[in-house]
Amino acid sequence: MITLRAQFPDLVLANALPALDHVIYETRKKYMALGPTIYNMRTSDRWGEQHTGVTGLGQPAQVNEANPVRYDNPLQGFPKTYQHIDWGLGFMISHVSARDNRWVSAGRMAQELSRSFMDSRELLAASTFNRAFDTNFPGPDGVPLCSASHPLKKVGGVQSNILSVAADLDVDSLQLAYTAMALQVTHSGKPRNILPSKLMISFHNNFNAIELLMSKLRADTTNNATNAFQHMRASLPEIMPWTYLTDPDAWFLCAAPSDTELYWFDREKFYTSHDIDHDTRTLKTAGWEAHSFGWSDYIGVFGTPGAG
Repeated sequence: MITLRAQFPDLVLANALPALDHVIYETRKKYMALGPTIYNMRTSDRWGEQHTGVTGLGQPAQVNEANPVRYDNPLQGFPKTYQHIDWGLGFMISHVSARDNRWVSAGRMAQELSRSFMDSRELLAASTFNRAFDTNFPGPDGVPLCSASHPLKKVGGVQSNILSVAADLDVDSLQLAYTAMALQVTHSGKPRNILPSKLMISFHNNFNAIELLMSKLRADTTNNATNAFQHMRASLPEIMPWTYLTDPDAWFLCAAPSDTELYWFDREKFYTSHDIDHDTRTLKTAGWEAHSFGWSDYIGVFGTPGAG
């Protein structure tokens, strides 16, 4: 615990504000954020960002002698707009508290301000997955992030990134999800060739996931059967227990950010501002940031709400 008076004995009133900033930013360094490991983290210098997908080209065709080459045209995909939102929170310290050496509470408030902003970012980042099966939150293609009816713009038809029968995390369901994700195709019908890098779960599933992926033998049988996941070391997904997932049964396979269309844009990174109210002599400290987030395409994500 950092106490301002103990570590900065000469700082009072306005001169104490750098000490508050020290507490705030040191607390941020200690916070383990998982959201940035899932999203493509970007910065933005305008009101928002707009994405429009492109379907790509089909397969090349054999060309006989003296015959013309076939030309193919990509189609426009589904548009997505990311509009940045400003977020702010602050606290105040009375002149009497500063004058009478009540800096322990000020240090705690500085820590809490930092934690609140980091906590908010994690809550928002996880909300994409907490709403992944909710039809009230459709994506650019008109269906939720995890759906059995994602339209394939060029070749037609639909593609699924959800188990046909919702299932809790076990050997069979994980194998089905892993295989289905690996066999997904692009809008032009070509294999995506994307494998998951993370198994995202709630903490309720943490020990179950460890046994499924890390045991040398299958965890669901007494027949000493080999755990096939142990022979996929090059593509074995990392277990990611996330306390911000609200459904204890839901779980997801996620590819590396470079293979997904999950985006987080920071328009204005976290910063602090300070002021003194000259009528009351109250010290004010506030934090600010602006950002947007979401998904432009379901590529690289496969999920199920679980059987519960």
